[in-house]
Order: sequence, then structure tokens, then C-alpha cells
Amino acid sequence: MRLLVVEDEKKLCDMIAKSLHQAGYEVDTCNDGEEALEMICAEMYDLIVLDTYSGMGIIPMDLITKEYFTRVKNNLKKGGIVVMNILTSPNFSNAFAVNLDNTIRSVFTHSLSRQVIGNFNAWGRQRANVVYVYYDVADEGGIYTADKNAVFYDM
Repeated sequence: MRLLVVEDEKKLCDMIAKSLHQAGYEVDTCNDGEEALEMICAEMYDLIVLDTYSGMGIIPMDLITKEYFTRVKNNLKKGGIVVMNILTSPNFSNAFAVNLDNTIRSVFTHSLSRQVIGNFNAWGRQRANVVYVYYDVADEGGIYTADKNAVFYDM
């Protein structure tokens, strides 16, 4: 499996890469968004980890656009995974958090999860690490309804 780890903290990035190499993975790493974009566009990956989002006002604007996320998704191998760790408002208490979530969901339209890491006050305005995980799996658009529930056949 070929992995890309984009981490703005070089020591942490090196430590992650070393562990993944020891586990038998092919790992490419980089520490900034510009280099990440070049790597993402040059190679197909099974897993892309994006952890360059250190906070509002610090995040390079070209790393939170629909175009950037589309490039990431397009260079993901079939069945691949994208993980994004973003420091933002976990309860959507500001326009940045809402618009960023909308932007991510406009590209990763299905099989996307969002998880807040650590403790946070649901009514507060503090920032927290929010992890988005996208799984590139087939989506046939099926849903369950009261009159046509096939849940027992799907298990």
C-alpha cells in the first residue's frame, strides 16, 4: 500500500513515516501544502493523511478549497481513504467551520465521517481537532424506508 502523510510538524511526520515503513508500507511525506499538491497530483495513493490545518487564519487558503479537495479525491486509489485533521469549531459556531464543512462535503459527498477529538463544550466557542475520514466505497444511493426495508437482506 502506498501512503501519503502531509504533516506540518517535521519531527512528528518523520516519526509517523518511520513507524509506517517498519510496518511494511510505502510512505511519502511532506511538510507543506504546496509540496503536498505536487505529490498528490503525481501519484495515486491508498491513504492520504492531511494534517496541515493548524488553525483559522493560519491555514493556507489554497488547502481548503473545493479544487484542492477534488485533486486529493481524484488521486486516491479505488477503495482508498483520506484522513484530514483540522483545528476548527466542533459545533459550527463560526462561518469558517460551517463553510469548511460545506466545502469538504461538496467534494466528499458520501462515506464521510466527522469526529471531534477530545473534550469540548457543545455550547462553547473554542476550537478542537476535528477529523474527517472519507472512504472511497461504492454508493448506490440505497436508503431504508418503512415500506421497503431490506435491512435484513443487506447484512
